[in-house]
Amino acid sequence: MKYAEQRSFELPPPRQETIVDRVCRVCKILRCYGTKAVRSTIKLFSLSEVEEVSKKLLKRRDKSDVRHDVNSLKLTYSPINLFSYSPRKRCAFTLAEVLITLGIIGIVAAMTIPALVAQHRKKALQTALLKTYSELQQVNLKLLADDVSLYEISSVPERAKLIMEQFQGRTAIDGDDNWEGSATRLYELYKKRGLYGHANNQPYSHPTCDNGGIWTDNIGRLWLFNDSDKQICVDVNGIKGPNRYGYDYFVFYSDENNKIIPHYQYQDKEFYIEDGNDCRDYTYYAVTDQHPEEKGKTYWGDYIHF
Repeated sequence: MKYAEQRSFELPPPRQETIVDRVCRVCKILRCYGTKAVRSTIKLFSLSEVEEVSKKLLKRRDKSDVRHDVNSLKLTYSPINLFSYSPRKRCAFTLAEVLITLGIIGIVAAMTIPALVAQHRKKALQTALLKTYSELQQVNLKLLADDVSLYEISSVPERAKLIMEQFQGRTAIDGDDNWEGSATRLYELYKKRGLYGHANNQPYSHPTCDNGGIWTDNIGRLWLFNDSDKQICVDVNGIKGPNRYGYDYFVFYSDENNKIIPHYQYQDKEFYIEDGNDCRDYTYYAVTDQHPEEKGKTYWGDYIHF
């Protein structure tokens, strides 16, 4: 009993500061550290007491007590988020910073998107060409298995019919075997723009194949046929552009060995269209992806341009 009395006698006198003053003092110490202690402390008090604390902090705030730098947290003396700071929060971007960032993104997009679109178009046309060439070879092998040689057939309409019978959805758009009729019909199909030359400077180039009418298949390709060199002309993406020699319009033919040859593979013995008419198709270079003029470069990546 004596020990208890002695112990109680040594206790310090109770503090005389109010609850509001005590909370203000504690919050001023803890608020800059973003600790959870502030949030746990404030739960002990009512909403009215919290509002009183906030008002008192606003009144007592001294600019010298608030330390701001570039990486510090901005303090908000609101009764709602006074005790909700986290070390992970940072200052927001300004409007000028956002606009500058968007401008940089726009410039980069304007520089890269056209190149990406052109690359995609090249890849799509290259894939369509290789698919067409493969299908032509398969058709030729099938006809040879039936003892039919495309090279030995002299009639262009007959050769055209034999080939197109091997494709699904075949339709004769124009059955006229007159060269003027085929050229005129192709001009209309190309939305009256005509077939462009290889250098894209002559929009009314001759289609080369003009003796077997114009056919289409189930994927929309255009097929034309010719008597000279027994040529087979294909627009691998149909009436869609660019409708241009060496880009989407290519020429093949069957040779004396009963093989399907891409044009320009044997220039010394092929029916050759003068370059002055800008009818170079460069099908061989497109199939093998070789630059026609410079070694080490590619046809689709380096030679053609959109």
